[in-house]
Amino acid sequence: MKKNCIFFVLIAVIFIGGVYGEKLAALSDLLVPDFMAVDNSQVYVAESTTVFIFSMKDFKLVSKFGKPGEGPQEFMKSVLGFGGISIFPLDDSLGISSVGKFSFYKKNGEYIKEMKAPSMFAFGSYNIPIEKGFVGMNMGIDQQAKKTKLFIILFDDKFNKRNTIATAEFNQQANNEFPSNSPRFQVWKDKIISVDTTGVGFGINIYNSDGKKITTITRNYPLIKVTEKYKKDVYSFYDKTPLLKQYPQLKQQVTFKDRCPAIQDIIVSDGNIYAQTYLEKDGKYEFFIFNINGKFIKTTFLPVFYRYGIIPGPKAIKNNKLYYIIENDEEECELHVVNI
Repeated sequence: MKKNCIFFVLIAVIFIGGVYGEKLAALSDLLVPDFMAVDNSQVYVAESTTVFIFSMKDFKLVSKFGKPGEGPQEFMKSVLGFGGISIFPLDDSLGISSVGKFSFYKKNGEYIKEMKAPSMFAFGSYNIPIEKGFVGMNMGIDQQAKKTKLFIILFDDKFNKRNTIATAEFNQQANNEFPSNSPRFQVWKDKIISVDTTGVGFGINIYNSDGKKITTITRNYPLIKVTEKYKKDVYSFYDKTPLLKQYPQLKQQVTFKDRCPAIQDIIVSDGNIYAQTYLEKDGKYEFFIFNINGKFIKTTFLPVFYRYGIIPGPKAIKNNKLYYIIENDEEECELHVVNI
C-alpha cells in the first residue's frame, strides 16, 4: 500500500502521548525514504533510486530525478534494499553518493556530471566531498590480520586513493557481533570528523583535508550495558530486512557484547559536532554537542527513530534544529523538527 508522507513541526523538544506538533504538508510522492538532508531553502530526500527536492518554504515538490540502472542519471539499489543514496548539499550544487558512482546536480535537480566511485560491495556508498577530493568508506580484507575491516579513505578529486585515515573490524561480517564499533565519519568544510575506534572509550578524531590528525575529543564516559530492548531490536533487524530474512540461520549466529561503544553515531552541521550515545530515556537518545574545535557545549536528549530495528531513520541537523522522518501507526511517513 502506498504510504503518504506527512510533514509536521515540533515547536518544543518534549512531546506527549503521540502528539508531535503542527502539520506542515502532506507529500504523497514519498513511500519509504532512506536518507534526508536539508539546507536553508530546501529538503532533499532519497528513496530507493530517486531523489526528491522540496521547498523549505511551502514543502511543494521542486524536482525529482533518478531511476534504477547503471547508466547516466540512474542509480543502483544496495544489496540490503535501502540506504543506496546519500545527499550532500554543497555551496551551489548537490553531491549524490550512490553505488559505484558520485554525481553532481544543480539544486533545482538539473544533471551536471557523474564519475565512477568505490562502494562497499554494492551495500551502498558514502563518499563525501572535501577540499582536494573526497572522503569515503570501503570494506576489505586486512591481509595481515586475516579479518574483514572497514576503512575510511581519503581520495583525490578523481577518486584515486591518497591515504587511509582509520580502520575498524567489520564485526557483523566477521561473527555477527553487536553492537559494532564502526568508523563513522562526517565532513565539515576542510575537516574530517571520525569516531575513534582504536580504544573502548569516548573519542572523536578531527583531521585536516590531508588526513593529518589535528586533535581528539575525549570524555570520561562509562560504557552502558547492552539492553534486552537492543537485543530485540537486532533480532527485528534480521526479521524485517528484505535480504536477511531470507536467511534465518544468520539470526541464530548473532552474539552480543556486554557493553555498548561510547558513541553510536555523529552528525556535523553548522560547525558543531553532535555525538549520539546508546543511552535512551523516554524514546530519546543522549547527545553530546561540541564545536568544531572540540570544545564541549552541552548535553541534550533528542528523538531518534529506527527502521528494521537498528537502522536510524532519515534525519538531519540544520540551524540548531533536528529534522527527522518517522512512520506512524497508520504507516504514514512524518517529518518532525525539534529545537536543539
